[in-house]
Amino acid sequence: MVTADVVGGKKYDFDHLSNYLNPHMKGFEKSPTLAINELSREMEMQGMKVYRFGFGQSPFPVPNFMVKELQNYAKEKDYLPVEGLPELREAVANFYREVKGIEVEWNQVLIAPGSKQLLFLIQFVLNAELLIPVPCWVTYIPQAKLLGRQVHTFMTSADNNWELDPFELEEYLQSTSNTPKLLLLNYYNNPTGTEAHAKNLMKIAEIARKYGVVVVSDEIYDRLTFTDNYSSIVKYYPEGTIISSGLSKWAGAGGWRLGTFIFPKRLGEIQRACAVLASETYSCVAAPIQYAGVAAYNDRDRIHKYISKSVKILKLISSYCSMKLVQAGIRVNPSAGAFYLFIDFEKLRDKLLAKGVHTSIELTHTLLQETGVALLPGTAFGMPPESLTARLAYVDFNGAHALEMLGNYLEYDSDKDFLMEIAPNVVEGIDALTEWVETL
Repeated sequence: MVTADVVGGKKYDFDHLSNYLNPHMKGFEKSPTLAINELSREMEMQGMKVYRFGFGQSPFPVPNFMVKELQNYAKEKDYLPVEGLPELREAVANFYREVKGIEVEWNQVLIAPGSKQLLFLIQFVLNAELLIPVPCWVTYIPQAKLLGRQVHTFMTSADNNWELDPFELEEYLQSTSNTPKLLLLNYYNNPTGTEAHAKNLMKIAEIARKYGVVVVSDEIYDRLTFTDNYSSIVKYYPEGTIISSGLSKWAGAGGWRLGTFIFPKRLGEIQRACAVLASETYSCVAAPIQYAGVAAYNDRDRIHKYISKSVKILKLISSYCSMKLVQAGIRVNPSAGAFYLFIDFEKLRDKLLAKGVHTSIELTHTLLQETGVALLPGTAFGMPPESLTARLAYVDFNGAHALEMLGNYLEYDSDKDFLMEIAPNVVEGIDALTEWVETL
């Protein structure tokens, strides 16, 4: 006999559990990045060769000095303050003051289990419409929809280096109702790997200030820079910009789940609201992780060397992948940082249509089945279904081995020879992809 509950005078049986679910959950699936990672693992267990370009996880190991700190503090078991360990908040503030040149005090820092959680907190506590340039990270829009928030997207283009057009932003703000707005920017961008230009950010800052828009600047990849041109909107709009970051990308510590938010003093009430919500949900980040995290921000010499080596490897791989893809007729904007390329098959549309490929989902499914190359479709990043785009995360290599071999780079006759030593799956996967294109 099926157990039943009576809710509000109505009888609900467990054979119809959809009646119990929050209506905002309808239509949602597992995060595409996590789903492609699990699918790739399943295919490999079945004996198939998979080039894992779908999941954007740092390939590099957590620096040894951080690992040792974690071991040293493994015994720490007490709950820590909701806002974070004071020593860690101070270390983060010092880093931003002394390295980034941003005036911030320790009590403006909020620590959480990953920047994803922080982004959810800010959307929960703000009764605001989310404004977001597309393509964007896979989680931004789903989080807003889970919370029942309105979302307005701004389509960007490769012609404009995937940057938000300030004129489109102001046009929308002029035409819409006078309700609070939250603009979410992400540079280096996931999925494109592109950067924001200072002149563009200055214009966006002027508009945000004019209309009282709160800005979250997701800078999780900011230290993985291939250029000297990195710019943050906080420089031009400090009073209204919240900086989001953490250890997952530049310290290889995604599984540690340690994210940081820096609030301007003027938005202190929002910071306090986030802390209240944190206290009623996750309580605090694991104590050993926070104690070990202090070293990541304080031991700057060792982390700088680690990041410098990581960036040299990523830049080399990125340049090689871009070159090969462009030669095959695939459009790619060069990556300026992080470890992504957003690739566009539009020039090959007629050939793909003849193969029965009409959408980015069909494109990535076909590629996976016929080549073993796992990509994420453009639709996962907010692109329209008919857009023949996909994200390629060039991280399918052993980062520890790559770091060890970097000193031998000059001994190889070509970049491809060196990459075959440190990242054979990347080279072979790009070859498989480009050879497939040539057979269309």
